[in-house]
Amino acid sequence: MPFDLKNLNPPQKFFWPGDKMGEEWVELRTMTDADQLALIKEVGIDRKQAFKVNPLTKQMERLEYVDTDLDKGEKFAYRVFDFVIVNWNLKTPDGKKIECNAENKTLLMTQSNDFREWVDECLDKLKSEREKYSEELRKNSFSSQ
Repeated sequence: MPFDLKNLNPPQKFFWPGDKMGEEWVELRTMTDADQLALIKEVGIDRKQAFKVNPLTKQMERLEYVDTDLDKGEKFAYRVFDFVIVNWNLKTPDGKKIECNAENKTLLMTQSNDFREWVDECLDKLKSEREKYSEELRKNSFSSQ
């Protein structure tokens, strides 16, 4: 399989199910671990650790936790929306095009249950397809040996 090093995580187009004309769509991509870490650093969320005694085992255990506040968590979520939604062709009821920008992405993802649930379903499909593809690659590599 050839790898496009300039586009290792290409978006996929999903058509809005409520559009009878088939003109409205959204391009989505999944987040890689590197993408998540970059956003975590950008927003300023810290990972911390603490050592506590487990009351059941009486053993000392290392606990990791995310040290953040509501503002950083909200900023992270909004940056995730902006990252996973790459582009769209969406219209208002009167036919005007909705600009694909961070503000509108956040508005639709936080205020429209229908849009949010549909995007989440599409991202789940995308993730599932990638997992199936990876599994097939693994199976094929084992069978060719």
